[in-house]
Amino acid sequence: MDAGGKILEFDPPRRLAHTFSETDDPSRVTFDIEAVDDSTVKLTMTHVNLTAEDFSQVSQGWPVCYRA
Repeated sequence: MDAGGKILEFDPPRRLAHTFSETDDPSRVTFDIEAVDDSTVKLTMTHVNLTAEDFSQVSQGWPVCYRA
């Protein structure tokens, strides 16, 4: 699945935020990464402003996408 979103924030290795689709009022997905210790990280994913269509696409989990 390619939602066709745009990168909104890119702050490696701490944060990535992007739109989920190309609509007038797209939902936004943010990944926050925090170090817990030397070998563990905490990943928090937040998906806000979901439309009914967005929700139906991800309600059973995000699909796996591979790009060559």
